[in-house]
Amino acid sequence: GIQAAEALQLLCHLHRVRHGGGKDKTVPLQLTVHRQVFQAKSDEATLSFADRAFDGSAAKPGTRRGLNYVIFRPHNVYGEHQNIGDPYRNVIGIFMRQILTGKPLTIFGDGEQTRDFIFVKDIVGANAFFAMNDHTGVYNIACGGKISINDLAREIIRLTGSKSEIVHLEDRPGDVKHSRACTDRLDQAGYQRQYTFSQGLDITIKAYQAALKD
Repeated sequence: GIQAAEALQLLCHLHRVRHGGGKDKTVPLQLTVHRQVFQAKSDEATLSFADRAFDGSAAKPGTRRGLNYVIFRPHNVYGEHQNIGDPYRNVIGIFMRQILTGKPLTIFGDGEQTRDFIFVKDIVGANAFFAMNDHTGVYNIACGGKISINDLAREIIRLTGSKSEIVHLEDRPGDVKHSRACTDRLDQAGYQRQYTFSQGLDITIKAYQAALKD
């Protein structure tokens, strides 16, 4: 597969789009990020719900002008160089910060809530794949699976060899119980993720352990 550095270099180039009349014109690639806030009506909150809530403001210009467009919805991205100092970021970063500082891993509620994650290098791979293929639409970038927060905490403790304990706090009102991305469109497009969740987690942990030694 394409390397991360090569993919990033590719994405920094100007993006070629074909206009009417058979003429090619080079224009800067414009990326628009839309953050959608919604309240799920059921415990199983999938990104197909977010898809219905999406107002299409990013897609309409492309459709109106006859251009190909791709919109990504990354789902709980984790990986090397993640900011683990922010207590409101991804739970994997929060757990890593707690372990590296010798603190217990804190979990809200019973810990049986589930989440879907995606390794950062698979995000880069997806960018490269869609930049080099003719696809249009909205794609959820995730594993399409789920892991409970309890199992996640235990796996991080196992991989790090930490002796940190797991402490359960009061449940947070309004917290979604189960969140999993629908990746049918991504799979149908032909993109294949290169890392399993366990592989990505292992790489992430080793990177932080190495950085700590430095």
